[in-house]
Amino acid sequence: QMQIIHDFKIPVKKYSELGQNNNFPHPEECPHCHDKLLKHGFYHRYVITIDGKCFWIQIRRYKCQHCKKTVSILPAFLFPRFQRSLNYIICCMKEYLLQKKLLLYKRAVYFYLHRFSSNIPGLIAFFRDKYHSLIPFKLF
Repeated sequence: QMQIIHDFKIPVKKYSELGQNNNFPHPEECPHCHDKLLKHGFYHRYVITIDGKCFWIQIRRYKCQHCKKTVSILPAFLFPRFQRSLNYIICCMKEYLLQKKLLLYKRAVYFYLHRFSSNIPGLIAFFRDKYHSLIPFKLF
């Protein structure tokens, strides 16, 4: 399954409240074969924000009518396969790296640091190309 990151320009709480009524973009074509994508329902997941609140959110899914692959629209406040919000993860790593202060238990911070450091080129592209305005501090 491929995920397309989309900035809904609303906070996590509002996104959660709107549920299926969020303004989901409809991709023009399948990123795999360039055929038409059809709506394919939703899946649900949790997101934990920096203030410790947990929200149940719905993720829009599309399916290609030709190659049958699915594409999901992931809100920009999330990273694929991470339950904590992007802001939460970045703040935890920043606090640990700059001040040796733990906002999470040490094992989780080390997990994030390892996961991020093993994918530096992808992270640089992610932040540089689209989402540098979402980072709660200056990178450079």
